[in-house]
Amino acid sequence: MDGNFYLSLEDAAHYLRLTISYTYKLVHRGKITHYKPTNGRLYFLKEDLDAFIRQGKRSADFELGEKADQILNSHPRIRRKAVAQ
Repeated sequence: MDGNFYLSLEDAAHYLRLTISYTYKLVHRGKITHYKPTNGRLYFLKEDLDAFIRQGKRSADFELGEKADQILNSHPRIRRKAVAQ
């Protein structure tokens, strides 16, 4: 055993605060990493569920503005145009 704690489908659904059927649908669509040993049951690692949650991050407006400024300032032609105006 590698020291990881595996969650059942029911436990994973509870952790994600989703229904069991919707969690299974996400698994079927390939949205959640899972393990399916020969007994046919689904198992999940908590860190995989956390990664699933994090992939849905939506940046706040100020974060988007900062990112846009970084991109514009790193592009030489755009930076020159902005300085010329």
